[in-house]
Amino acid sequence: MPNLSLYHLDPKSAIHVGQRGVGQGETGDYLPADSLFAALVAAYVESGSQPEQLMSQNGSDSLVTPFLLTSAFPRARTVRFYPMLPLNLLKISERKKDARLKELKAIRFLSETLFKRVIEGQSLDDWLPAKDENKITDEDQGLYMQDKKLWLTAGEVGQLPSDMQLNGDKDQQYRALRHLRVWQTNKVPRVTVDRLRNASNIFHTGRLTFSPDCGWWFGVDWQKSTQAIQKMVSQALNLLADAGLGGERAAGYGHFSFDDKVGQIKWPDPAPQQLFTTLSRYHPRPVELPGALQDDPVAYNLVSVSGWLNSPDAHTRGQAKAQRRQRLQMVAEGSVVRAVGHGPWGDITDVRPEYPTSSARFPHPVWRYGIACPVALKGENQ
Repeated sequence: MPNLSLYHLDPKSAIHVGQRGVGQGETGDYLPADSLFAALVAAYVESGSQPEQLMSQNGSDSLVTPFLLTSAFPRARTVRFYPMLPLNLLKISERKKDARLKELKAIRFLSETLFKRVIEGQSLDDWLPAKDENKITDEDQGLYMQDKKLWLTAGEVGQLPSDMQLNGDKDQQYRALRHLRVWQTNKVPRVTVDRLRNASNIFHTGRLTFSPDCGWWFGVDWQKSTQAIQKMVSQALNLLADAGLGGERAAGYGHFSFDDKVGQIKWPDPAPQQLFTTLSRYHPRPVELPGALQDDPVAYNLVSVSGWLNSPDAHTRGQAKAQRRQRLQMVAEGSVVRAVGHGPWGDITDVRPEYPTSSARFPHPVWRYGIACPVALKGENQ
């Protein structure tokens, strides 16, 4: 059974999470597990250690870690949000689903209470937020935040930051809630100067900021990790808090503090052939295909992962510091797939650049984390 040790991240500055494409004008609102793992490995290497210490061989065909890592999802104080699951798992009647399909498709994240109900195969029919904001009846009512991107329950409102709680009129608070923001994204102008002509060029960078007492959370299932492995990860996370997460760190972005004393949460572990949803991006091994992604009610989204690498080691060897990683197709968080065999499911892939016209090879592996953090579906959802 996945037993996640919970971490709460509190950003101390703006953050830039790169998105697909070459432009910097957009930023993501959560941090995928593969990006988090890459940042931890980079921090660990810069401390003088070897990244292979964090990985082991799974048979003869893939690398895995002795722990499982979730993506870093939004958090409002102690209310943690999880990726939205396929609509057919929400057990909402077809009449209500048809009437509110556009609204349901806009939801990005579910609160922990609602996520648990979906996992257990319970209906969310009665947890749909009232269309009329003046008709919220009790604590079993669902509510929206972040312009309907976040779905939570009225019973969780007391766990939100104090700035998001209004004293006195509960109805007024509920009406205001959907307009409050856990995070905001915008674009800020930046300038670069040509060294030869001294000419300036304006460009824009995506900027993610969080409201007070809001941020991200992620979980680690240590599984069979030794105390030495746990110490390595803790060391890397401490280094990363000072160095920063994401892009634009030279401009002061990405700094954070973290709380590793939040506690733990257990989720059901899938058996072979059972359906599960993943809390991290998942890159199936060849032996897991096509079984993991075929037959109803499997439902998944694919995300194309590319981007630039930043290698201090390559820089010291006289090679270009910024190069394009190989593109990788991965299964997105919140997808529902089938467990093929026994876990762990997925692998860690070397995405170092390869250039067909050159015999030179990048001097070291560039690891991309693609191991599923599974949560088994129970009840009728099996």
